[in-house]
Order: sequence, then C-alpha cells, then structure tokens
Amino acid sequence: MIRTYKNLRQLVAALLLLGVSQIVNAQDSTPEHNTELIFQLDQEAAADRGLKINSQLLKRVAKQTQVRVDLVLSQEKITSDVVVESERIVVKLPSEVTQAQFTKVKSSLLNSAWVEFALLANEVRHAKLIELSKQPENSKSHRVYRKGQLVGLWCPVALDSREKPKIEPSDQVATREGPNGKKSPLEYLVVVDSVPGLRLTSRYFETVKKQKSEHGLLLSFKLNRQGGTLMKDVTSKNLPVANRPQQAALGIEDGAQEAVPELAGEEAKEEAGYRARLAIIFDGQIHMAPMINGVISTSGVVDGNFTDEELDGLVESLNLAPIEVPLILIEERK
Repeated sequence: MIRTYKNLRQLVAALLLLGVSQIVNAQDSTPEHNTELIFQLDQEAAADRGLKINSQLLKRVAKQTQVRVDLVLSQEKITSDVVVESERIVVKLPSEVTQAQFTKVKSSLLNSAWVEFALLANEVRHAKLIELSKQPENSKSHRVYRKGQLVGLWCPVALDSREKPKIEPSDQVATREGPNGKKSPLEYLVVVDSVPGLRLTSRYFETVKKQKSEHGLLLSFKLNRQGGTLMKDVTSKNLPVANRPQQAALGIEDGAQEAVPELAGEEAKEEAGYRARLAIIFDGQIHMAPMINGVISTSGVVDGNFTDEELDGLVESLNLAPIEVPLILIEERK
C-alpha cells in the first residue's frame, strides 16, 4: 500500500521512524558473543619433549592450533580465531558454530596424537646413558638429564586388548618396573636427542594412511624431506655391523653429537652380533620396537596391533596439523 503524507513534517517523521526501525533490526541480527575454549599447555608433556613453555612456544602452538581448527571447520567455511592471552591459548568460535561442530573442534584439540621414533637404550651402545639413569638425580624420575639437558626417557609399553604388553624385552635392553598405579608392567629407556628439533616425531609426517595386510591393520606413513633425512641417519648409524657400510659412523651415544669410539676385543664381538631396536611411541607409550635391519628413509609401516577404531582415530588426528605440546582444557566461555 502506498501511503501519502499531508506535509513535509509528517514525511520527515516517517523517515526517521524507518531509520530507527532498521537500526533496531540490525542490532537484533548481530551475532551473539563467540564461544571460547581456553587451554593451557601440558607442562609434563612439554618437559618430556625437551621444550620450555615461553612466549615463543605459546605463539607456535597457537598457530598450530589455528591451522588444526581451520582444517576441522574447512568444509563449513567458518572462520575462527586463536590467540594467546595471559599464557593461555584461547580458541574463539563464532555463534554460527553448531553443537556438533563445537564438539568436533574440542575433540580434535584434546586428542592431538603425537608419534616419536627413538632407539631403545641397550648395554652395547648406551652403557653410559643406562648408568646415568641410575644416578640419584635421575632414578626417581622418568626423565634422564645430563648437564641440564634431556637425553633419555623411561616410556611404558602399551597394552593390547587382552591387557598384554605389545612388545617384549630383549637381551641388553634397559627396562624397569613401572611405578605403582600404572597399567604398564614395564618401562623401557629410550635415547633422546638433546636438540628437540632433531627428535624424529610426527611433525615430519607428510601423509598417514590406514593399510590392511594379512597380519592385520597397519599405519602407513610418509615423511617429508627433513624427516626422511633424520630417519635415514638414525637407521644407517644403527645397522648391524654386517649390514653397515664402511663409511657409516657407529652412532650417537647418549644424545651427544659425537660418534661412539671404535670397540675392540669382546666388546667388538658383542657389537657385531647386536641388533638395535627402534621404538615407535604413540603419546608416550611404546607400541612397537622392531629391530633395525636396513636403512629406512621416507616411508614405512607400523604394526601396532591396532583395533579399527584406534587406527581410524589415529589416522584422522595425524593427518591434521600436529600440535607439538598437548592442550589441557581449563574453561569454556559462552
């Protein structure tokens, strides 16, 4: 219906009223306050990974968290914001995020899988590290330090669906009983590089896939160039003597950046017959520790005796952006 106005004053009044109405409608359509997830970094896990929690680490983890959240919400084309506030990681989600999307984001951040490859410490190659782990300053901890640097970790072995250890100890590998209250009956000492960036972890994964074989479910992985270099280095330096090229160094002792001296006599015979084991660690637990028989570079498979559900969750998490320190949720704000 077309409305007529008797004079200019009525017309101005009507226009003003229309403007106020549009402003009110605009305010009504303004999104509600964002939902916020507030996290702190897991201090214990950071220490296990040789990292100190500071502003630089917080900024890195915030960026990694942002990438992970964006990947989770990429199909919905929803924009999020991740910031550092008072030593906390704050994930800000807009009001259009549904409850299902919110739950998916939160789950992806609280279940960020981490994989590490590390040598099992053995008496042939790592006698000094094993002795160091028994010193008073290290014996009551699962971390082994030398001159203030992390060089070893005691890691529990994972249990299978029957509550049996997924790996068994072998001769000359350093083990100890797990602390009271822990499910795992044994812990294994693994060699840790004192430089966190030289530790071979899932930060170097390029792709991860689920693979089936006649023996069961496998985790297939491909490393990027830097990860491939690290894997080739650790496997080539720890080959059995019979399989080792003449130019290959004997390996790295106790996380130090120097070659192990040549062995002689009985020690040389022991070294010649020894096969090092490479532990595959998922979120702090050892799921596999195969012997190193050849050089591995950019790809491989892991038989961790997984269930379908375990492997599906692991593949999904590892294919998202890695977060180098686990997040602990301390508050939700709506």
